Amino acid sequence: MEVMHLKNRVTVIDVAQKAGVSQTTVSRVLNNHPQIREETRKKVLLAIKELEFSPNQVARSMVVKRTKTIGLSVGDISNPFYAEAAKVIIAKAGELGYDVIITDTNYRYNDFEKTLKTLVEKCVDGIIIANIHPKNSLVNELDIPVVYFNRKAEKEDNHYISVDNKKGVFLAVQHLVQLGHKDIAFLTYPPLFPSFLERFHGYKSALETFALRSDPTLIYDRGLSHEQINQFVSDSLSRYDRPTGFITTTDQQAMLVMDAVSRLGFRIPQDISVIGFGDIEISSHPYIGLTSVSIQKKEMASSALKALISLIEMEKEERSPIQVIMEPELVIRNTTNVIQNMQRS
Repeated sequence: MEVMHLKNRVTVIDVAQKAGVSQTTVSRVLNNHPQIREETRKKVLLAIKELEFSPNQVARSMVVKRTKTIGLSVGDISNPFYAEAAKVIIAKAGELGYDVIITDTNYRYNDFEKTLKTLVEKCVDGIIIANIHPKNSLVNELDIPVVYFNRKAEKEDNHYISVDNKKGVFLAVQHLVQLGHKDIAFLTYPPLFPSFLERFHGYKSALETFALRSDPTLIYDRGLSHEQINQFVSDSLSRYDRPTGFITTTDQQAMLVMDAVSRLGFRIPQDISVIGFGDIEISSHPYIGLTSVSIQKKEMASSALKALISLIEMEKEERSPIQVIMEPELVIRNTTNVIQNMQRS
């Protein structure tokens, strides 16, 4: 669900930014902490007055007790990958006595910051960021623990549970090479998203390792547009030196490629091989049988939740970076095959 209805409410973050102090300092002022300089106290109180900030009882609980609630920020909850991961996080959190508030940014960068403020206003004890937005300075200003899911963090002391994206795509290319493929197209998303950039590097590295032709016209980087993917596949397969394999950075892209390939009269996998990335549940359906790179999303989601709760339940001074890179695995199904001798047109 989208949690955007607190857009115009002032939060502790707003007060801290206006006063030029940390959120911890604001919380200490609100709770009449004795070790606050009078000058600092006045700055915070002035910011509270100017912003017309009215801290409620729940906000006060941020420093005196836990709310047993965590936030989960996702890029698009309708994306099967995130939906499946969220399901695991909610279930595991419930077993451990925690509730989960989900915010959905629909990949809009401005909404990412708004939803972070919303989660702070809701007084969550910590946040899992399952989002592909580029770095945001606001995350590093939070006084609650944050764990990144399926992406590395920018700072050395940040916490994350991710996967070796580069190796995942390398495995996909290697599999096609072992089947005799030499011309392999690659579909990805805009390079500003770190995980997709890592997957692109895996593709380029594999081309170099296996001495394959590097052709910029065989690379698509415009995301999940059905029309544009159809056009890319059509253009690619109308060439004399057409590719015999397609590797994508999500399973959703792979299924659009499969649709486009079939519409053009080519057979999968007899004529064209397709490999996805993410191994969402529908990929294993017998009517699809997509060969895909599994990144152990359920294990990743469970590990991210456990990591966050362990950070919540220890003192801030005791926390050390939790940084885990999981191993990808190629799940071979029905969309890849030994290359056939195709007649070039």
